[in-house]
Amino acid sequence: LSGFPYRALGGDNRPSPKTLYAGSGGPGSVFVSVNGGLNWNRVLQVPQTPESPEDPNTCHPWPGPHCVLAIAVDPASPSNVYVGTSAGLYKSADRGTTWTAFNSGLNTVAPTVHALLFDSGSLYAGMVDGLYKVTAGATSWTHLSLRNQVHTIAAEPTTHPRYTASP
Repeated sequence: LSGFPYRALGGDNRPSPKTLYAGSGGPGSVFVSVNGGLNWNRVLQVPQTPESPEDPNTCHPWPGPHCVLAIAVDPASPSNVYVGTSAGLYKSADRGTTWTAFNSGLNTVAPTVHALLFDSGSLYAGMVDGLYKVTAGATSWTHLSLRNQVHTIAAEPTTHPRYTASP
């Protein structure tokens, strides 16, 4: 895992196998370890544009070098892994073996997904134009009432379902 700046980490909450995910800055990649971090394999390379610079320390929205900004593993179904990138959102239903774009209902003009959070069976995504939500089994995202830029999301466990999002 050397040679890349890492911007996102995620993990399977089951004790065995201990699967970890790491997301890098430009050029964006996702790496997976199935042995608690001893060995890593690249499982996703975020598509780059022909104009993408080679500088691995930068991360810009389209048409720049794309990077991974957030990773979320579904606690109810750990084979489902979601990756927020500066080029949109990707989903794997097989622990990172294959990936598909999962952007239906998301902002496609400014596709950067800054933050991801699972709570009560729903996945939340923070983007430049606000907060989005998708429920288990749904195929499209819903734009929620928060319409400001969201870089982080946290759930309030005692007054559930209240969320804090920050620009």
